[in-house]
Amino acid sequence: RFALDDAPTRQYTTTRADGDIARIDVAWWERHYGVEGEGWEWHQGRLRWKRDKRRTASLEALGWRLTFVTWDDVVVHSDETLERIAIAYHERRRFH
Repeated sequence: RFALDDAPTRQYTTTRADGDIARIDVAWWERHYGVEGEGWEWHQGRLRWKRDKRRTASLEALGWRLTFVTWDDVVVHSDETLERIAIAYHERRRFH
């Protein structure tokens, strides 16, 4: 049900079009698919939120597909979250 064909790389780094380095929490680089954890402690505030959105847009422009998860997604709704990740992961097979 939640089977993924290969193991991800943790803290995968890639270079964005602007030359900055982006670190993706969990990535399947050959599929250009990643999972990013979003916690209020790290992503709070308008300026940080705006930077995060620009970062996401720059990764999407490079062909990346990202799924965002919270602590509750992982701990409280883990089956639903794993299903979401598996669906997106398998959809990326068509592209890469």
